[in-house]
Amino acid sequence: MSLSAFLADPDAALIADASVVIGLNASGQARRVIELIARRVIVPDNAGNELAIGARFGHDDGAQLDALVEAGLVERQPLEGVAATTYTALIDNTYGETLDDGEAATIALAVQHGAVAVLDERKARRMCGQYFPHIVQGCTAQWLLGVATLGRAAHAEAMLNALRKGRMRVPPEFLEAVVAVIGVEAAAACPSLPRLARQAAARSASF
Repeated sequence: MSLSAFLADPDAALIADASVVIGLNASGQARRVIELIARRVIVPDNAGNELAIGARFGHDDGAQLDALVEAGLVERQPLEGVAATTYTALIDNTYGETLDDGEAATIALAVQHGAVAVLDERKARRMCGQYFPHIVQGCTAQWLLGVATLGRAAHAEAMLNALRKGRMRVPPEFLEAVVAVIGVEAAAACPSLPRLARQAAARSASF
């Protein structure tokens, strides 16, 4: 990886929320992307359970997560001790606002382990930064940006798949880099990107 959040502590684990697993699965390169990061990857049981529920609606991300766990690429962990306390505070309005189950569990495990909280949703990222400023954050887009060693074509395809199939949210600070990977024409037609980013890409493509 060449991105600062993931290099802040080369031994720090990555705690991945459900949306991150969905994005990696959608990329079509989840196994390779995880192997390339060469870091311990943990998914909270709460987030894993959310993915398992998706099977009722025809989604197989829970099964794909199970396969990654079986392959030894991902760990699942329950919330205990400090993590359980932090999680409760994030869902019971202690901070005057609440988070969804999986997002709260992701932050809680990151606090317990001194790990990187890999989150995509705007509110979760804001609350993590506001209430736990010592916790380093990452996101799916940032993770995928760091695996250019997939090769140019495969890298662009993985990013596009995550955007189109996984509806990956891209934080503003990574939009320019994502567009550079997928190209302005693809970016202009990608509904997962913000409207202003699509419009800017469309203008660039017209020249």
